[in-house]
Amino acid sequence: MENVIKVAGIWKTLPKLVGEGDGIMSEILNLCDDILSKYDMKNIDISMTDKDNYAMYYNIDTSEIFINVEILKQESMSFLIPFLDYAQIIFLHELGHALDNDLQKIHKDNKECFDELRINPFADNTDDLLLRIKNNNIKAEINAWNIAESIIDKRLKRVCRQIKNKSLKTDEEIQLLQMEKIKLKIEIAQNKVQEMNE
Repeated sequence: MENVIKVAGIWKTLPKLVGEGDGIMSEILNLCDDILSKYDMKNIDISMTDKDNYAMYYNIDTSEIFINVEILKQESMSFLIPFLDYAQIIFLHELGHALDNDLQKIHKDNKECFDELRINPFADNTDDLLLRIKNNNIKAEINAWNIAESIIDKRLKRVCRQIKNKSLKTDEEIQLLQMEKIKLKIEIAQNKVQEMNE
C-alpha cells in the first residue's frame, strides 16, 4: 500500500492509506498540483493523512497542506456537491492560509498568549488572553476563506460562500468551546493549588 506526498515540488511514495483507491487519491493530487502550479506555490507540500479530524489543514511551520480523503468524502456528501468541487474549495481555503499575509503575525501572537498562559495560568488577564486567541483564530479563518473566495472559479463561488458561512459558524462555536475547556482546566488547577495550601 502506498501514499504519495510532495516535498519541495517532488512527489514521493510512502505507505498507502488503508482503504484508499488510487483513482481518488490521484485525482486529488492532480487537482492540488494544478492549483499550486497556477498560483506558483511550489513551496507548499501536500501530505495524505488518516490521523486527523479535518478534511484538510495547513501547517504553518512546515508549509504543508494535509489531506484526509475519508473526511473529505464525508464532508462533500454532506454538502451534496461533487467530490472534486468540494476538494477544490477546501484546498483553496487551505491555500488561503498559506497566502495570508497576516498569518505569521496571528501565529506569533497566539504563541505568545499560550506561553503567557503556561507561565501564569492564574493571571488576571487570562480571559483577555483566551479572547485574543479566539479572535486570532477566527481572523485567520476569515482571511483564508476570503482569499479562497477571491481566487475560486466563478462556477463555484456560490457554493464556496455557503461552505464558508457554515464553516465560520462552526469555527466560532469550536473556539468558544475551546475557551471554556481551557478555563475549566485553569479552574481545576486553581482548586488543586488552593487545596494544597489549606
